[in-house]
Formats: sequence, structure tokens, C-alpha cells
Amino acid sequence: MDSTDIRPVTGAAVPVGSRTAADGGEAFVHYLDLTSTLRFFQRYKERSYSALDLDAAARVLDAGCGVGTDAFALAERIGPDGVVHGVDVDRHLVDEAVARAAAEGWSERARFHLGDVTDLPFPDGSFTACRADRVLVHVAEAGTAVRELARVCRPGGVVFVSDPDYATVVIDAARPELTDTIVRAYAAGLASPYVAHRLPLLFRQAGLRDVTVSADTFVVSDLAVAQQVLELDLMAERAVRSGAVDRRAADGWLEDLGERASRHEFFAAVTGFGVRGRKPGGPSGTGSRREGAQPPSTVPRDPASGGER
Repeated sequence: MDSTDIRPVTGAAVPVGSRTAADGGEAFVHYLDLTSTLRFFQRYKERSYSALDLDAAARVLDAGCGVGTDAFALAERIGPDGVVHGVDVDRHLVDEAVARAAAEGWSERARFHLGDVTDLPFPDGSFTACRADRVLVHVAEAGTAVRELARVCRPGGVVFVSDPDYATVVIDAARPELTDTIVRAYAAGLASPYVAHRLPLLFRQAGLRDVTVSADTFVVSDLAVAQQVLELDLMAERAVRSGAVDRRAADGWLEDLGERASRHEFFAAVTGFGVRGRKPGGPSGTGSRREGAQPPSTVPRDPASGGER
């Protein structure tokens, strides 16, 4: 478990796992860029990369790749014979990733595709390692997504998924029961807010073996940082809109947090789980080869995104 002190950053809010590209293209790009600068995220991402057992010729899938930041970091860890393929359901993010790859010289070793993690556009066994970070919390059919990651992973390869668990959100406040109500209302706006603690089961159901679990806890005592990472204002607003609490209670909750911060008494935390599994070895994998599918290196170019599909 990792806890860390994090200094405030400026700009748009940086929720741990709630915001999606649907909330606004440029704002979401800014969110992804900001999270990549926070030490907590940098540290757990480094550990997640190491868990993939990459070699010089690795073929890696980054599902829910966003603007490509993790794909570029992975490309740095493999040799010139390796390649990272990023997939995202949002065309704006794919376009941005393609543009950044070209600008930063990664186009040959980091390629990006428009696609859905629950229906990946690759044949069985295409990759030596597959990962998804803060993605399945936004996916209603999380079990299908894990099965897809397992399907496109080669026998003997590694699948790694990490997500925040909204059952672990802790915010110290005067009225704990009100805090619990507000957090639950916020979590209800996510597709799979509690998927993180179900991942070990989903991995085993997908046929993955040697399943291990790691935990990383984001601890924050700075209200400004908590606003950016946990979206406290949106928590309160969502609770009001859903009818879980009234406006007076929500405003009082936020005021209490502000008063605690002024006395240097603010505290909040949320834990994320990273789950690693290995696809069984042998000539046969899980699932069957998709009829008519092509290997990632030969998938036709998608003119709309400027990348390969």
C-alpha cells in the first residue's frame, strides 16, 4: 500500500476515476495530462509497467489509452522490435494520441486504434501483455472486458488491470453518514464503481491463472488537491441532483470540509487495486480466432483518426 503527500496542481479537476471523454474533449485531455504529473499516479504506473514482464520484442496492448501517455512510457521500456497498441473508444483521444506520437517520434512503436475494450479489434493471441488502467470503472460489462483482454493475450502472457474502488473512499467530516450518502450518490454515476474488488474473480472467470492483487492508497490532506482529484463539489452536486440529499445539507458538508482545511484537519483517501494474471500456456488460448480478423501490424489505416485500426 502506498500513501503520498501531493502538492496542489492548477487547472481542471483531476478525479481519480470518474471523468470520461464524454464530459468534454479538451477538458478530459487536460485531466489526463494533469494526472500524469502527480507523483502518486507516476509511482503506481511504474509498478504496473514492471508487472507486465516486458522484453525487447514485446507486443503490448494499452486498452483505454487516452492520449497515449502510458503507451509512450511502455514503448520506452521495450526494444525496437517491440510495439505498443493503444485502443480507446473516443475518437478525439485517439486523434490526439496519433498526433502526439508523430510529434514525439513514437509513430513506429506506439500505434493507436479506435475500439471498445468489450469488443477488441484484434485476433486471439495478438499481444504478449495487455493492460487497462482506470478504464473498467467506466465499463458496465467489466467481465466482458476482462475476457477480451484475456482473449487477445498470447498463452503465457500477462494481463494487468487497475481501478479505483469507490467502496474505499474516506473523507473525514462532521457527519459520517452524510458523507457516505454523498459518496454513494457520486459512485452511482459510474458504470462499475466497485469493479476493482471484483477483478480477482473476473480474472479467474476469464481463465487467467496466478492471479495476484496489489493495493495503492491515495492519501491527501490538502483540500485543493482533493477537489481536483476526488471532485468534492461534483460529489455534492450529484447527490443533490439525485435526490439523495438536499441543497442545504450538501452546502453544509462542503463548508465543513473547508473549515477543517482551514484548521489543517482535512483528510481524505481512496484505494485502488491492481490485479495481475497470466494466460495459461499451450497452443490453444481462451476463445476462438475472430473470423476475418487481421494482426495489428496489418490492420488497414483509418483515415479519420490518422492511425491504424
